[in-house]
Amino acid sequence: MLIDKYKNENIKFVPIGHSIGSWFALHFTNLYSSKCLKMIFLDGSFIVPKIADIYYKNRHIVKSKELTNKNLELIYNNIINNVREDRYKVNSKINKYIDDFDRITGAYYYKIMKKELNGKIKVPLISFRNINFNIEEGDNLKQKNESNMNRVINEEELYKKNNNKVLTYYLINSTHFPWRIQRYSDQIIDEMKKIFF
Repeated sequence: MLIDKYKNENIKFVPIGHSIGSWFALHFTNLYSSKCLKMIFLDGSFIVPKIADIYYKNRHIVKSKELTNKNLELIYNNIINNVREDRYKVNSKINKYIDDFDRITGAYYYKIMKKELNGKIKVPLISFRNINFNIEEGDNLKQKNESNMNRVINEEELYKKNNNKVLTYYLINSTHFPWRIQRYSDQIIDEMKKIFF
């Protein structure tokens, strides 16, 4: 483990989490806050309870018999057995198994992380949050507005619960992968440089 490996050195970490990876970054900083300078979320999964519950609580309900290593191994084997040579062709059979795998592991992560999804953080957070807006039309579909509002509520609740420990950058139409757009990639890198230099 990283902490054990560097226990005699004065090394500080900056966990970076993209999407569901933000939960892992949060968990790491909760365990080892004294070893972490900051935490960075790149369009991270929600950690404020009222928003996290909207997205994860009902989506990740599984039967206890599904949440076993044996069942996950069976699904994995079904995925491997249904791989086709032409990987770019639609393969609905393998997609079903991948969806099952995703649903079950998502439920497991949610079950483990649920206590920590309370909107509280132990180290300063820099959050890069995608906001979708139809610039050409100058208007958004209702569904996009609701999604944007949930993103803003999550960030504002984080700020309220943690005061000056949270800095949020809203990135317009950066997609879920903001580093793929040069100006946002530059912005993310510039913020990281400020931490270390």
